[in-house]
Amino acid sequence: MANDIDDAFVVQYETEAKLAYQRLGPKFRGTTRTSSEVNGRSVVFQIIGKGAATTKGRNSDVTPMNPTHDTATATLVDYYGSQYIDNLDMLKIRHDERGAMQRTAVAAIGRQDDAALISTLEATSNTSTAQNLSAISSTNGTVTAIFSDHIGNLGARDVSLEDGMLYSAVSIQVWEKMLTVDQFARAEYVGATPLAGNPWGGRKWMGSMWNYHTGLTLSGTSRYISSWHYDAVGKGVGLELGVSIDPVPQKDAILIMAKSSIGYVAIDGDGQQRLLVNEGS
Repeated sequence: MANDIDDAFVVQYETEAKLAYQRLGPKFRGTTRTSSEVNGRSVVFQIIGKGAATTKGRNSDVTPMNPTHDTATATLVDYYGSQYIDNLDMLKIRHDERGAMQRTAVAAIGRQDDAALISTLEATSNTSTAQNLSAISSTNGTVTAIFSDHIGNLGARDVSLEDGMLYSAVSIQVWEKMLTVDQFARAEYVGATPLAGNPWGGRKWMGSMWNYHTGLTLSGTSRYISSWHYDAVGKGVGLELGVSIDPVPQKDAILIMAKSSIGYVAIDGDGQQRLLVNEGS
């Protein structure tokens, strides 16, 4: 056998490409009021204030409630996730480049959807008492007091805590600490054996559906926990997330295109609450 036979060895490449780990999304789809198929650059959500009941004397006129009327406008923003693939390049590879680019583009648009919602949530002025991360892994009583105060602020403004329409987002660092708290982790408090299955899945606690999210804004060593009621935030949708594959003759390529047109707006600030957590202490 020739001593240089290894010069003729071939290399085989897998036909399936490994995509970089990335957050998909949108993770919070369905947690806000949504106006679909918006035909325009913005959508207006109507807001009606509270009414007050009164008494009246016999033969007297009733007193109108005259509740206030207001609006909140969500301006739509167009987002694109695109990539060209040269036709001749497709002859030189074995993996599914088109499929990989489709999944990558859809994930990018999904993350942008979440980012737009998070920006709206974190802009609220309703802020609970700031906490250190270490406090969330202390005694059960202390942790319960921290979160009951946070959620209780919403209840104090007459936001329903019992209608199943309350949502909360925390960082994964906070989530890890919350998993050490009996009231959050044990099935007796949050339902059927969450830790026996997937400890990273969302769970109902204190009237809110909790989820972790890796896209919450980090400022220095701190970021907000956000809680919101479904009716407190509006989402306008001009175009739902979609993907297309089209030939581009002048480039002798195909264009993978994922796109959406969406916008978020705070409808009622009373239905939002944030809690700043210093994750560095």
